[in-house]
Amino acid sequence: PASSSITLDVAYDARWVGKSLQVANAQGQVVMTVVINSKYQQINISTLKPGIYFMMAKKDDGATIKEKFVRM
Repeated sequence: PASSSITLDVAYDARWVGKSLQVANAQGQVVMTVVINSKYQQINISTLKPGIYFMMAKKDDGATIKEKFVRM
């Protein structure tokens, strides 16, 4: 659970830098898009309503990030 920000750690693969990350709510609606601009990306979630959210990103080689988080 988080209330104001979360940190995405993509230091294991620098090819994620420059890719878009989408945040969707439990209904599947994209509520935020963030460009990953560092290996440790800070994402401000303070404007999101409390609930369950999903982060999704995809690289050119087809690799994906799919993570769930709870906004308190």
